[in-house]
Amino acid sequence: MYVSNKYTCRPAKWLDLTCYHLMHPFITYLSNFVSCYVRTLHEKHFDQSKLYDYLMYGPLYAALCVICAPFGLFGILLWVFLCSCFHQEKYTLVSFDDEDTKLENLKTLQIENDTIYTIGTVNLLLATEILGRLNNIKHSDHRCQEIAKRILNHSCELLNNVEFINHEPKINSKQDSIVTEFPNIDFLCLQEVWERSYALGLITILKQEFKYFLYDVGEYTVKINCCMLGSGLMFASKKPILDVDFKTFTKRIKHAKYASQGVLCVKVALHSDRNNCRHVGYISNLHTQAYQGEENVIANQLSETRRFVADFKEKTHRSTDVVEFDIICGDFNADNMSIGDAPIHNHRLFYDYEDFCMAEPGQDHGWAIGTEMRQPTMYSSCLKDPFEFKKVLEDDMLRRMFILDADVTVHNTDLATKMPCLDSASRLEVLHNGGKRRVDKILTHKLHRVKVLGYAFLTTLTNLTDHLPVVMTFQVKHNRSL
Repeated sequence: MYVSNKYTCRPAKWLDLTCYHLMHPFITYLSNFVSCYVRTLHEKHFDQSKLYDYLMYGPLYAALCVICAPFGLFGILLWVFLCSCFHQEKYTLVSFDDEDTKLENLKTLQIENDTIYTIGTVNLLLATEILGRLNNIKHSDHRCQEIAKRILNHSCELLNNVEFINHEPKINSKQDSIVTEFPNIDFLCLQEVWERSYALGLITILKQEFKYFLYDVGEYTVKINCCMLGSGLMFASKKPILDVDFKTFTKRIKHAKYASQGVLCVKVALHSDRNNCRHVGYISNLHTQAYQGEENVIANQLSETRRFVADFKEKTHRSTDVVEFDIICGDFNADNMSIGDAPIHNHRLFYDYEDFCMAEPGQDHGWAIGTEMRQPTMYSSCLKDPFEFKKVLEDDMLRRMFILDADVTVHNTDLATKMPCLDSASRLEVLHNGGKRRVDKILTHKLHRVKVLGYAFLTTLTNLTDHLPVVMTFQVKHNRSL
């Protein structure tokens, strides 16, 4: 096992561990204390469920918070000093392959002409309890373990729901595009894993299949994020990681000023060929501004992403490299149909990269659905089972009760509690943009075209996060003469 060092000097590393162990208990108890008196939308309908929090757990956490306060406050001051005086790497790399095994993997000769990979992306919102509750999600500790288990509890069958008619890819219906369990994934991009402890919890379970991880991604300075939150981005891979870089978006507003939201770029090694050419892939994981309001923040962040990814590829390219794919995925916080996202529909990024779900700018294919859930109905009884949830999502009318419509005009906090508009008779009706706010995307570069074999929206993490996971299986072709 190898864990990279975020600091160039050993004292800074020990200082970082000291800060973490001083701050973490205090922040956890403080968060749990405040959470005892904050009700989620679901709990507002079941007041009795909060009585234990009000009368027993709240006072208990308050006492623990007071006991830990001197240590926690000292740890916070020490952390600010550390961020101000020592250079930090922008990520931590964990590898469960020793160097000999890694070198052997890089030298492995790929005999097959076609290679198939699967990539997935999902926003998990694993944060302190108070941040979770403000987004109407709770129990991050339990969710962290359950999410990792469900990712590993995958189907061994190949995701292959795309048909080719006259060489044009097509998915027939929503019944085919909505799946109840994860396929076997090679690359996993995660967003909103805010806490180091939750990232390590995921790694502890996911290491059964994934050998390479990037976590604790971000820049911590007083100027960038007041030394508070990182990017929340995390990456897991079955293939060796060759190069990594991260960029914090320069334009961030409101709450995002206290986080290092940005784009994580990764170069992975796939295999070598008979001419000693190294076949590689580029994967970028991003999370853009939420609730941008009237400002055009997301478009600026996508422009930064486009430039940074291009610079990263140019900087890390070697003469013996053969680039097999170039993918950008993550939580874009914008869909392809809402009027409020019109500046995004024709962004230059979508001229360089292809969105498989997009029929044209401003219009998705009929089989595509939204990925951002309505928070008031997240814990409805019909969503407890992935198979029942699949049936709900297949119904164009029922889906509107649980997935946001692509009718957003302004990005504001009202989206968190918004319910679907009814017709003149106060009935729910089918709309062309109903339940189609698709903010989680997987884009492929047009210069490195891949053959998409499968694309799906998953219901397996129902009740565990407020986004639907998105997965894509694709095929890359090689020249047999290599």
